[in-house]
Amino acid sequence: MKGKIITANSGERLDSALKSMGHDPKTVFFKRDSKITFNNCGETHEVITKCHPGTEGSIVEEYKHLYRMYDADPRHVVRPIALVMSEEPNAKVLGYVMERARGQSLGILLQYYAHSARTEVEKTESKEMILLGIESLDVVVTRLNAKGVGHGDLLVYNNIFIGAAAAVQLIDPAYDVEDAIKMDRMSIEEYRKFYDTLKGSVSYEADRACLEPLSGGFT
Repeated sequence: MKGKIITANSGERLDSALKSMGHDPKTVFFKRDSKITFNNCGETHEVITKCHPGTEGSIVEEYKHLYRMYDADPRHVVRPIALVMSEEPNAKVLGYVMERARGQSLGILLQYYAHSARTEVEKTESKEMILLGIESLDVVVTRLNAKGVGHGDLLVYNNIFIGAAAAVQLIDPAYDVEDAIKMDRMSIEEYRKFYDTLKGSVSYEADRACLEPLSGGFT
């Protein structure tokens, strides 16, 4: 399996291992099973915890799938750094570390746009960023799919990050979807419909209304 392995039973040990590999702990995500106890992670520790409500095997499979996506498009998929194993003789997989995605998640952008009272200039800028991000997402996913790789969970808005110049990065692929590419194309069709509606709307209230039919989620 590609990638490195870190052994650590606490946030401090994980910090130390990351630093020895040349990584700043503030610039990574640590994704773990929510059932696993990991001392000082997500509380006093600066590695960001993303709970994974699955099994040890599912974390490994997701990590491997993320690596396949990264190999296919390292510019638009976050880089997987290492699996994290426990330090006991019968070591278990605790989770994995990946680079921290650049920009804001589409979920945050949509929430900010739909529910925040801001100036007309700010509303226009937010709307434009969402539209450009969806355009970029369409291109990125089409290229990934052409290489035989699918994400499979694009209607979870927080799996899509939009950065400077509408640069898209993807995280958290669905490793267990039977046909991830088919799911991706269905998701992109949903985003295209949403894009057309949002772009054609002429008022902020209409914009807010057109957010509702997009059948995704934030988690």
